[in-house]
Amino acid sequence: MSPEVEKIILKHVPPEHISTCVARGDTRLHAARTPVRVGSETLSMPFRGHLIFIDLTPEEKWEHPCLYLFINHNGHDVRPVRAELPPYDGEPPEEYVIIPLPSRPGIVD
Repeated sequence: MSPEVEKIILKHVPPEHISTCVARGDTRLHAARTPVRVGSETLSMPFRGHLIFIDLTPEEKWEHPCLYLFINHNGHDVRPVRAELPPYDGEPPEEYVIIPLPSRPGIVD
């Protein structure tokens, strides 16, 4: 994932969660209209791009606020979706990689 993805994530994460959230990016490039799991629902990918899952309160065990970002392949269109469950059961699959984020909100333009 590019440094631009980090900036996009930080623009969408509520400030109170920036220092504690965990962001995972699906490394697969999804085609438009591909079904993707978003919590307990399946949504259609709105465009060709990536799915980012952000656990806003990772210290909580189950059903708590999280955020999904659909990011088109060039980073110019972002669609946030709020949810309460991750896109997988149990441990994250290998295609979901952790995206390191700075802990200080002042880093974002």
